[in-house]
Amino acid sequence: MSPVIEKTLNEVPKETLLLGIYEAGIEGCQKHDVRQASAALVELIGALNFDYEEASMGLFRLYDYCLRQVREKKFNEVAQILAGLRDAWTEALQQTGALAIA
Repeated sequence: MSPVIEKTLNEVPKETLLLGIYEAGIEGCQKHDVRQASAALVELIGALNFDYEEASMGLFRLYDYCLRQVREKKFNEVAQILAGLRDAWTEALQQTGALAIA
């Protein structure tokens, strides 16, 4: 990774990156792009913090299900799931003040 990209990623709040990954996954589903949707789901799985086992395992199972659905080209269901999760995270982050309301 280039130093410029690495520096930029380090400066972007993690909350913004998380929401961006959801957006990339939704976009991949809308374009029926298996690679993009799968890459977003793999990133979401990689971002899980298993110190919080119950929540992380629930999300892991959901992301894994979505990954299987994408491989079967069932994009609409995955897009709906990701949009729901994105919206829930957005609301939670706004309520905690971690994300500015636009």
